[in-house]
Amino acid sequence: VNSDLGAKPLGSFRSAEKEELAPPSGLAFKPNGNLIVADDFNHRIQIYGSDLKVNQVFGEKGDHDGCFNYPRGVTVDNEGCIYVADSWNHRVQKFDGEGKFILSFGGYGDKPNQMNEPYDVFVKEPENIIVVERYNHRIQFFDAEGKSRGFIGSRATVMEDQIAWVYDTPPAMFPRPVFEFPTSITKDGMENYFIADSGNHRIVKFDKEWNLISTFGQQGKSHGEFQYPMCIATGPNDLLYVSDLNNNRVQAFDTCGRFIFALNEGTERLESPCLVQVDTQGRLFVAMTFQPRIEIFETPLQTRKELREQASQDNSENFEIRIAEGISLEEEGEI
Repeated sequence: VNSDLGAKPLGSFRSAEKEELAPPSGLAFKPNGNLIVADDFNHRIQIYGSDLKVNQVFGEKGDHDGCFNYPRGVTVDNEGCIYVADSWNHRVQKFDGEGKFILSFGGYGDKPNQMNEPYDVFVKEPENIIVVERYNHRIQFFDAEGKSRGFIGSRATVMEDQIAWVYDTPPAMFPRPVFEFPTSITKDGMENYFIADSGNHRIVKFDKEWNLISTFGQQGKSHGEFQYPMCIATGPNDLLYVSDLNNNRVQAFDTCGRFIFALNEGTERLESPCLVQVDTQGRLFVAMTFQPRIEIFETPLQTRKELREQASQDNSENFEIRIAEGISLEEEGEI
């Protein structure tokens, strides 16, 4: 791990407002840089301006259009529309940039077009909406009208998956990939997708066609290990940031799963971090499970190539690093 890499605290906000605030349950950035926050048990969406003060609020508790029941993940498409994983209403809602209701889809269940506690949502473009369903242990894909295009995933622990692999269990009896309470999704610049498989204490990587590439992490306290990785976000240089909930830290990795550094490890600044999100300036926003405050950190802005070269120089005899370097070069089309 290069000593020049790390993250510096820039301060915090969302702790001095006059009204009672809930811990954040979703973070996303609008194209203009404004921050969208899902205000968990206040059942609403807040939008913060560049001055980190609230300039817009919409939503209230309920199950009608535009209402929420514990909103979770939020995201924005390339047209500026806002999508909210309306978790306990078991649906996703779409709004315009001003918070005007456009569309709702989902409903409780485990069939196509149904959901069970959607925890995060990602929109590659309006025609490709991806929903992480925590209690259905799957990833479901929707078109622009909210119609299901299918899903992948079934419930299993890592041990069960390994046993099924050893005994060559037929796919019809043990469909892969498997998840245990997945909670978050992000994408890197090479069109790879990453899922925080929280109950399995790992990150699962897929290519743009949703073929399983690899996994990294296991339960533990060492660097590269997790105690419930709840959220994953990608920086502008393709560094991956993972909120390592019960280890009270955020860990950074390259897209091949190589550990880069741990953020604020061993301090009181991060206690049960549950959310991470990175803005276009490379600033990392971290939210906690039991308090409304959001911490901001400055992060390294080395390019993917520079990070790879640094790792190669610092670990020239490390075989695993060499493999990761080759995978990274292959993904970029350089070999």
